[in-house]
Amino acid sequence: MKNAGCLIVFLAIGLIGLGQNGAGLTGCHKKKVERISKNYITKNKYQNCHIINKEKSLLLEIRDSSVQIADYLYLFDDAGICNEERKLTRCNGCLLKFLDYSIADTKFGWIKLNSNLYVSKYANNRRVEIVDKEGECPYIKTSIVNWNKQEYQNLIAQYAK
Repeated sequence: MKNAGCLIVFLAIGLIGLGQNGAGLTGCHKKKVERISKNYITKNKYQNCHIINKEKSLLLEIRDSSVQIADYLYLFDDAGICNEERKLTRCNGCLLKFLDYSIADTKFGWIKLNSNLYVSKYANNRRVEIVDKEGECPYIKTSIVNWNKQEYQNLIAQYAK
C-alpha cells in the first residue's frame, strides 16, 4: 500500500473496539455515535482528544501519547444515520488488523470479492473496503450500500470471474 504523501494519520490499534460490531457504527444515529465516542475517550482516559461535530459529519481525533495518532470520520445522511465510517492509517499492519476485525463479525455474512473489498450478504447492505488512492493515506471505509438485488448479484458475478 502506498504511504507517500499522507497528510493525516488515522487509526490506532487501541481503537479497534470503538465500533459495536464489524460494521463499526454504520447504521447508528449521530447522537449514539457521539455518545460512544465520548464514552470511549473517558473509558481509556485519553488526554488529548477532540470531537469535531458538524452538520453531516463527526470527526474523532485522538492524539494521546498512549496510542498511535488516530482519527475516525463518520458521515451521516439527512436523517442523522451514519452511512459511512472511515479509518485511515500509515500503519499497514494496523489497517489490515482493522480489516480483519471488521470482517470477523459473521452475522454480516461477509463475502471477499478481492483483497481490498468485502460485501455483506444482500440483506445487510454493507461494504468494507480498503481505499488506497495515490497521494493519500490508505483507509478502511465501511458503508451502507443501497443496491438492488440485481446490482448486488452483478457485483458478486463481476468478481467471481
